[in-house]
Amino acid sequence: MKRTNLSLLVCSLLAASSVNAVTLYQGENGDKVDLVGSFEVGGYFGKDYNDNGERWEYDSYYTDDTFMSYGIRVQTGHVYSHLDLDFERQTWTKENEFQMVLDKAYVGWQFDNGDKLEFGRTDTAYDHYDQMGDFSVDGAGEVREAGDQDATLKYRGSFNSFKYGISYSTQGWDHYKTDSRVGEVVNGYFGYFGDNVDVLVAAETVDERGDIYSLHARGFIGPVRLGGFVSQYDAEEREADDTSDALLYVASAGYDFNDKLALNVVYTKVDVDTETREMGDDGFRLWIDDSWVSTGLVYNYRSNIKMKVEFVTGGEQGSYGYSKVYYWF
Repeated sequence: MKRTNLSLLVCSLLAASSVNAVTLYQGENGDKVDLVGSFEVGGYFGKDYNDNGERWEYDSYYTDDTFMSYGIRVQTGHVYSHLDLDFERQTWTKENEFQMVLDKAYVGWQFDNGDKLEFGRTDTAYDHYDQMGDFSVDGAGEVREAGDQDATLKYRGSFNSFKYGISYSTQGWDHYKTDSRVGEVVNGYFGYFGDNVDVLVAAETVDERGDIYSLHARGFIGPVRLGGFVSQYDAEEREADDTSDALLYVASAGYDFNDKLALNVVYTKVDVDTETREMGDDGFRLWIDDSWVSTGLVYNYRSNIKMKVEFVTGGEQGSYGYSKVYYWF
């Protein structure tokens, strides 16, 4: 299921929402309870296949990809907790029906230096930076690491210009109801974040399934932005007994016309050694040698409202558009 770009965006929006969050309670000692949320209204135009490469059950020029999230954050001294409910379209199924899932339910401890230790249902460490270097809205290829996991212990910290994180999840996949995957998951990242250049490496291993590695970078020169990543995917597929050995390349370029309007162009290439899906009447192979380009415009109406339009061309899915309005508090 294609949730990586989406989850990365939602995480960034909720992180930014600390300024816009609705405070339900604030004590004299600094304890507080915040209500946070996000709305994403829009979807695909002219896309014939879902995220697993299968044709939709219905013929429709427009495919809805609306998403909503509501959460409660509680801070008491060094201790904090977060409960999050997501309402989402199932764009990885043929029916694309709405579902509600428990996205997050965890408690954490924030150290005096800003480092964080969390336990519960939460994003794995890798998930925080899995699309670093990708400037697209939804059209680029994605690193296929684990997303939200049950029973996850995670530590994230920093020193000087470096950031790092590691997580261990004891439980896995629940049949595509969430981002969870099969088996025990261990992943992490380590990166340098400078004034104009960021570089990060990340890796994941899933018990009895395989490994994923990636190298990410992005840089800023005035209004010009450059970025990209390379990911090696060597993990056993659910639908096949063999291994899908794939290299994913994503290269991004962006230009900021001003503080409100930006143009992004992203190139994706997939290089596969073992192709695990055969071409059929209901779709195409998910992992095949392929390449495509996405071009998009981003308009920042306000600090908590964005409008994004993207056009994707090339590759097995042909040409299609994607458009959304994002609002969060």
